[in-house]
Amino acid sequence: MKVLYISNSKVPSVEANSLQVMKMCDSFSDHVHDVMLLAKKGSLSKDVFKYYNLKNVFDIRLIPSNILFINMIFMAYHLIKFNPTFAPS
Repeated sequence: MKVLYISNSKVPSVEANSLQVMKMCDSFSDHVHDVMLLAKKGSLSKDVFKYYNLKNVFDIRLIPSNILFINMIFMAYHLIKFNPTFAPS
């Protein structure tokens, strides 16, 4: 199974919602082979896996923070449609 987690949160960030998003993706990675996070780029320039103390590594696609959430859904559609490695199996 493959999981595409779409979040309106900024990553990395000091806000609690970004921690929740990262921990959910980390937990999904325990049970699912392919996890991809689509989120907004935060202002912190840190290694997100060390910053959030995650045990799993998964694909993260960060987009500019000024993008509207509805546009993120459109981008996710194109990401799935044109990325054969992430298309549903």
